[in-house]
Amino acid sequence: MGVNFLRLPVGYWNVLDMPMNPWSSIESESERMGNLSKIMPDHTLYRPYIDKVFKYAADHDIQVMLDLHGAPGS
Repeated sequence: MGVNFLRLPVGYWNVLDMPMNPWSSIESESERMGNLSKIMPDHTLYRPYIDKVFKYAADHDIQVMLDLHGAPGS
């Protein structure tokens, strides 16, 4: 089909757990980030799926670009 490039959007929650916002001097902001992290699945659960995307892409000569689609605090 001619596909040779894939953009894989990921959020920070797909690659790390962030129990609080370490850059915030406002306690409520740190607490809010901690609460948001509690509702998301553990980041290690996403890794096998991300690895599969890279394996399937490599098997078909497709390049993959990880796109940080959501950064902490954004």
